[in-house]
Amino acid sequence: MKQKHARNSSLELLRIICILLIIGHHYCAHGGYAPFSAGTLSPGAVFVQSLGMFGRLSCSVFILITGFCMAEHTAEGHYKRIVPVAAEMIFYSVVIWLGFVLLGGRPFTVTEALNAFVPFFHGNWFLVYYLVFYPFIPFVNLFIHAMSKEVYRRLLLVVYVIWCLAPTFTVNAWVFSNVDLFLVMYLTGAYIKLHVHGKTTYNNRWNLAVALLSALALVLSAGALDAIGAWLHNDALIANARYFREVNMLPAVVMAISLFLYFSNIEFHSGAVDRIAGSVLGIYLIHDNELMRPLIWRQLWPNTDYLSASYLHALIKILAVFLICLAIDLLRRATVEKLFFRGFQKLSVAWDKKHASRVAG
Repeated sequence: MKQKHARNSSLELLRIICILLIIGHHYCAHGGYAPFSAGTLSPGAVFVQSLGMFGRLSCSVFILITGFCMAEHTAEGHYKRIVPVAAEMIFYSVVIWLGFVLLGGRPFTVTEALNAFVPFFHGNWFLVYYLVFYPFIPFVNLFIHAMSKEVYRRLLLVVYVIWCLAPTFTVNAWVFSNVDLFLVMYLTGAYIKLHVHGKTTYNNRWNLAVALLSALALVLSAGALDAIGAWLHNDALIANARYFREVNMLPAVVMAISLFLYFSNIEFHSGAVDRIAGSVLGIYLIHDNELMRPLIWRQLWPNTDYLSASYLHALIKILAVFLICLAIDLLRRATVEKLFFRGFQKLSVAWDKKHASRVAG
């Protein structure tokens, strides 16, 4: 999302870190690995499972940033801001689909053509739910501004008991949708902006320490469940070794919030960081396109061929995916996006004038 005011590059750096963690998660989730079992478990398999612990909580961080940055937004001009996001989503969906069809990698079908031009109901779950949640933000903001700090704190306490603590300690007995993730993290990010940031003094190093300890706890939880499963020859434990990675599990929630708090309390400005962070959405849309997933993770330098040496393979491939997708999106931003924004701004100005004349009349 582009903002006209100067952004804190620390939060932009956090976006870059999170997209790298998401790519690492996809390395694990879409790598084509057969279910690990007591008979096939190896150090490489444990590493792959550990690598997949941080992707979903990184999505939580993106929503925390949204809540932090948009907590004081009103309905005025709000809905225009979603147009570039939707346009970018359509652009990559159509271009990637056309590329596969023209190169013979995919037969043409009317259904897939419609899906490519209207990608709002499938594919990238995070963007789909972002578009669903976005229209409600002005109403959520009215709600949170009407509450006192004390009432807001009590609301978050109730929310986290029901949404996080209870599921963590009851083997996720309560099942939620993804909309709740957006609401909870948005409320949290907005609370930090309205009642914590610049108003509460504390040692920021504690946030980093808690984030690192939470990350260690997540990795150790996966390794421990794998070890116990191998010892007991219980494949179910190994299959659920990534249990604590879910967005509403306590270690993942603590890491997401503490990581966000740490970066939100650091301020610096870097044009290079801002430019790279401006392509985070494009990187996500390219590499996690449903047609690109099997090509990236299973066909080109297949992940499964390097399970015994997954450490170096994962590092090189994650960086390669990031850099190639970054280069592609920087090219789009220098060409197609500039043309789009010229047209969009003209239409926006014309619409505003027409609306103003109607109001005046």
